[in-house]
Amino acid sequence: MRDSGSGRVIAVVLAFVLVVTGAVVGLKLYHHFRPHLVGGATSPAVTLKADHDYNIALRYQVVGSPGVRIDAIHIPPVKGLDLTVTAVTCAAGVARQPLTEGPNLANSVFAPNLSPKAYFAQIVRKVYGYKIGTPRNPAMCAVLSVHSATPGTYHIRSFTLDWRAGLFVGSVHDQTDATLTFA
Repeated sequence: MRDSGSGRVIAVVLAFVLVVTGAVVGLKLYHHFRPHLVGGATSPAVTLKADHDYNIALRYQVVGSPGVRIDAIHIPPVKGLDLTVTAVTCAAGVARQPLTEGPNLANSVFAPNLSPKAYFAQIVRKVYGYKIGTPRNPAMCAVLSVHSATPGTYHIRSFTLDWRAGLFVGSVHDQTDATLTFA
């Protein structure tokens, strides 16, 4: 007796429907996924001097969600402040101190015992694709460089971090809430 193949067709159609349904449900659940990033800049305990450069260490970690890649850190503009962010390895000396004074992350200021090549290998990190939340890379470190030409008090609100996980992308705000006073 010959099999007409209708049983196989039904099995293939059923398998296809199950795969598509699983993909749709997975995409709907993943659409609501937002990684919980912890970290940001805090207010320094000291008054800063006007017309000096300062570096504030930033450290971000993912809590309670799978690892993601950080593609950018967007800093809100603050009138009167020059702000830049540089990604660094968490082992860099400038990332271990909450506040340091010095021009432009200079090697002679932050790591005089390292060669320039070794030092800049620690601090010059691309932010795009910086993976965090894995056993190998549990955290991401960066340095916020701040300069004000004139005395004043400035408030820095939360930064926006662009993230991606697989094909899914989004942005989240960090916990930055800092007041900087320059005298």
